[in-house]
Amino acid sequence: MARKDTILDTIIEILVGSWTIFRESSIYFLLGLFMTGVIRVFLKPESVKRYLHGKDTRSVLLASLIGVPIPL
Repeated sequence: MARKDTILDTIIEILVGSWTIFRESSIYFLLGLFMTGVIRVFLKPESVKRYLHGKDTRSVLLASLIGVPIPL
């Protein structure tokens, strides 16, 4: 019986930990959705493609600079 309680306790700890992580990260997910909507409304897809179209260093640096402040 002790083993069954241990497994159940472990499952409960995993679920509680997962819920805590989900709750703490949900604000960043919602912020990302909001920012995506704003970008979609105000910027044309062609202009975004012009600056962030390739795998060159410039595109990566621009995308990084845009993405860095989001979790802060």
